[in-house]
This record gives sequence, structure tokens and C-alpha cells, in this order.
Amino acid sequence: MASSLAKGLFPLTLLLFTATLAAAQDDAPPAGHRFGGGVMAGMNFSQVDGDRYGGYDALNGIAGLWLSRQFGSSHWSLRVELRYIGKGSRSVGLFGGAQGVKAESYAFTLHYVELPVYAEYTFLEQFSTSVGLGAGYLFAWQERNAYGDFGNGRRVAPKRYELSAHIALGWNFHRHWAVRGGFAYSILPIRGTPDDLRGQRSGQYNNMLYLLFQYEI
Repeated sequence: MASSLAKGLFPLTLLLFTATLAAAQDDAPPAGHRFGGGVMAGMNFSQVDGDRYGGYDALNGIAGLWLSRQFGSSHWSLRVELRYIGKGSRSVGLFGGAQGVKAESYAFTLHYVELPVYAEYTFLEQFSTSVGLGAGYLFAWQERNAYGDFGNGRRVAPKRYELSAHIALGWNFHRHWAVRGGFAYSILPIRGTPDDLRGQRSGQYNNMLYLLFQYEI
């Protein structure tokens, strides 16, 4: 049921995004009350804290839409994104002894539809910094090692929903083009339970660095 709901919400959100952006452009709002929006795509390097594997070794893609609204004539604006994003972790091991070959020994792949909301501050005209929160829905996932997929008895399913904190920097190097880099981290564990009062970790958390290009329509 949750999967059907997510499939229904995505085209509806896309339609609302397109209609809002078109209305904003048709109305031609005055300076200081500006809408912006467009498309974006890029990649991220991720790991899952708490899985005993270190390093941003999992490479995944990002693609989606963005919309922003400036607050009056200030440098502040509200930015909303709707995007697909892959997360997870990966480890490479050495097989066959010291003279063996390197191969993937573990992979945990997570596919989300994510809705981050940012407060964004623009400075020096071309640069911006953003902080915000993101809500994600996990629609597919896979966990495997060198011998294949984990069986149902050897794995614990991750949670369907994720709440994450985000920070980003942007550079508008062209009238329509910008590049953005950022960091995101799960606020609540994606699998397991939160840390206890002594800081003992018993859950797993998405940890991600990303780089993407955006085009403003």
C-alpha cells in the first residue's frame, strides 16, 4: 500500500511543481519576490555508519527537480527539492591470498525518493549556503556479499522512512547553471535503535557527500 501511495504521489507532485513554476514565470513577479526552479543531476559518495565498514565507497546517482522562493528583498530564500537518490555502503576485499584480486565483499544499496527543504542564504551574488531537513521514502533496497544476496534469515529490513539533516554550498557560474556540493546525515537510524545515553551505537545511519549540477528553467 505504501509503495502504491508513493507511486501516486510522485506524478502529482511533479504536476504541482510544473504548474507552480509556470504560474510564477507568467506572473513575472517583481525583483525581490522571485521564484526559481529547474532540474538537477549528480552523484554522491556514501557510507552507512554503524555497519563496521568505513569510507565513502558507495557511488550512487541523484536526479530531480528544485524550486526556490526569495523572501522579500533579502538574501534569504526557501528551497524545496524532489529527487531520486541512491545511498548505502560498499566494501572491497582481497580474495585468493596476498596475490589475490580485489572484489566487492559487501554492498548495501538503498533507493529513496527524497524531499529536502532548505533555508538558503545568497552572498557575493553568485554563491549560496543552505541548511535544512529532508524526508525520504525507501522504495527499494538490496544487501549482498561476495556470495550473493543475503537471505531473509540473515538480514534486517531498513526502515521505510528517513529523516535527515542537510547542509550545502552552491555556485551560480552561469545565468542558468549552478553547481552544488553538500553533506547529509540521518537524524534517526535507518536500521536498529538510536544511540543510548552513553553514546553506545546500536543503529545504522546514512552518511553522504554529494555533488550535482542544476539548470534553472
